[in-house]
Amino acid sequence: MEKQANTYNLNTASGKEILMHFTDAPTYDLIKSKDKGYKSAIKKLHTKIIAVRLSLKTKWFEMTKARVKTEDYREINEYWVKRFLYHKESKLTVEEIIRFIKNYKYYGYVDVSAIFTYHDLSFKEFEQNVMTLGYPKANDNERILKIEHKGIEVRTGNPEWGAEPNKLYFVIMHGGFLA
Repeated sequence: MEKQANTYNLNTASGKEILMHFTDAPTYDLIKSKDKGYKSAIKKLHTKIIAVRLSLKTKWFEMTKARVKTEDYREINEYWVKRFLYHKESKLTVEEIIRFIKNYKYYGYVDVSAIFTYHDLSFKEFEQNVMTLGYPKANDNERILKIEHKGIEVRTGNPEWGAEPNKLYFVIMHGGFLA
């Protein structure tokens, strides 16, 4: 069954009226219930972001290109938490999220996923991983790989692929190569 599209007028907290186009009423109700204004409302509508762009050193780029390396690692820090997680609905600060993830056993969590469930955290959804060798020009296709995005996890990585043993990372998983 195909969803019917509807157009709604929304009044934001600041009194502005905006016209928005939704495919279902529950989305409208979710947005209407927010009182932070239309910018946060629009951000919630985006279920997928086009790409996560990651710059790599030559060794890791060549291994990824050869389809040997199927995941990349990023430190659990403020920059990547903001980039990878929806956390605005959580009452935790970015610093608390980092502390809980890095020390989940100390805080009594069975595993890292329990933190996400308990504190209403979720990963942003990306359509593709754009892997670059350094910082190439946009038309330098030899130094840019577009790969299907298979998700992000928090776990230890493979030391043969650059991860430190027993250290938690954001693990960005790759699928097949895109044209």
